[in-house]
Amino acid sequence: MGCDELSVRKGPHHVSVFCDLIGKRVRFPTPGKDAATWAGFVEALGAHNGHPRAITEVSIDMSPAYIAGVRGNLGDQAVGVFDKFHVIMHANFGVDETRRAECAQAEGSARERLKQTRWILFKNPANHTAKQAER
Repeated sequence: MGCDELSVRKGPHHVSVFCDLIGKRVRFPTPGKDAATWAGFVEALGAHNGHPRAITEVSIDMSPAYIAGVRGNLGDQAVGVFDKFHVIMHANFGVDETRRAECAQAEGSARERLKQTRWILFKNPANHTAKQAER
């Protein structure tokens, strides 16, 4: 099972969409993006002869509300797996924060070498140009 939220209008208007990741179908869309949306999902699952204990893995973002919703409504057998978009986003943020801190502390030629390396560090090393690989 997978769950993610979508913004539907300007402002704080969101819809949580629960999807079957194997069958690639939307199973349950519901307004909101809090832990209560998981209770609605479990209720709809029961109405369609499904059981929450049958769900063993759930792909979610790193929202505390979604983490609490999985733990509170699906039981201990359901493992929350963070989607790769959010994992990569946090890793890139860490790389950039480190680069900025090192650039601020560096002096002279070391500082010049670190300048304009942001996109080089984000890029897969196998895809670097010769000039990027040298830097």
